[in-house]
Amino acid sequence: MNEIKAPTLSICMIVKDEEENLRRCLDSVRTITDELIVVDTGSTDRTPAIAKEYGAQVYEHAWADDFSLHRNQALSYATKDWIFQIDADEELCRDDIPVLRTVMHDAEEHNLTAIYVQILSLLPPDEYSPKGDRASYCLSLRLFKRGCTHYEDIVHNQVIIDKGKVGNIKSVLSERGERVPAKIRIFHYGYAVSPEKKDEKRQRTEKLLLTRIDSNPKDFAAWHYLIRQYRARDQFDKVIESATKLLTWFTPEEHLAVYLMILIDLSLAHNRINNDKQCEQLCLIGLHYDPLNLDLLFQYGMSLYNLKKYQESASVFLRWLQIRQLTEQRPNMKALVIDTWELHQQAEKFAGWALGRAEDWTKAAELMKTLNGHFVEKKSQLTTQEALDSIGKSTDSVR
Repeated sequence: MNEIKAPTLSICMIVKDEEENLRRCLDSVRTITDELIVVDTGSTDRTPAIAKEYGAQVYEHAWADDFSLHRNQALSYATKDWIFQIDADEELCRDDIPVLRTVMHDAEEHNLTAIYVQILSLLPPDEYSPKGDRASYCLSLRLFKRGCTHYEDIVHNQVIIDKGKVGNIKSVLSERGERVPAKIRIFHYGYAVSPEKKDEKRQRTEKLLLTRIDSNPKDFAAWHYLIRQYRARDQFDKVIESATKLLTWFTPEEHLAVYLMILIDLSLAHNRINNDKQCEQLCLIGLHYDPLNLDLLFQYGMSLYNLKKYQESASVFLRWLQIRQLTEQRPNMKALVIDTWELHQQAEKFAGWALGRAEDWTKAAELMKTLNGHFVEKKSQLTTQEALDSIGKSTDSVR
């Protein structure tokens, strides 16, 4: 049998005014780079010069309000076997470089076309993480054979496998040949920016999304991303108005993952305005289609807690913890993004609080032993509130 030679790799990027981020990104990929392609869309800082320091081929193209256009320009300049797409505000986890090399070799041997990787996006501070030290999780096609793909959509663009060039679109080999992602992580820092930068990016994104919707009022993916924009700005009235209208004509059969994301955002908006009964019902609809959805489970557990269904709430949060561990090994391909990915301790706390209010002290104590040394002792001598206080801070409702 002929030995397969090591496949070569082009790193493809589009950039504009990224001098603060670019070195971190390029340092993370320099040991795997056979060719570095950078399309610059009008930088006024040292971005092009920094890219050239790393041996990049830099191509100048005026920004055209179309991310896919510029990503396709970058692909057109690549000459190596495989392409790895990464943005300047991202960083490849160096521990995963051996995995990337192995996956590329196996992909060549088994005629694989495209590889999913894991994106961990650092989130801004919120009620769960005041220091802003937690991340969301999603899967993204970032590694694929040259000449087999292109991008579509002017914003939140998608990788499209070209007709007639599809091999086995799997992410990495497994015994059962399932479509699962490679354990290759990219850290994304684009959300952890100054308020001014964040507002600038949101305005640009919203403008492009509205352009997509004007062109096609039933572009459900664009509507989904626009609703996410409203959620990020705490405009829950707009989330409810837009998502409720969208769900009158958009069905799960058209695109299940997007449908579930809309339900997640809509249920969260109802939770934020204290409409927990509606939140509960929306979560149940989503969980009918995807019982393993972590974000829906988390929202469901919170709505049950606020509705004083404590035993049920505890069961849901315990289920969340089980599925979170399962998803680590076998990712849920129905979930576009998992916002609650790193809420392990919060899920345990909510489960403990719910068990405490349901006066199931044995289970509550068992859980709390893992959290900051707090656990219930002498439970038979404590009132409900005293026992909850020994677990940790408790409130009548969790928002």
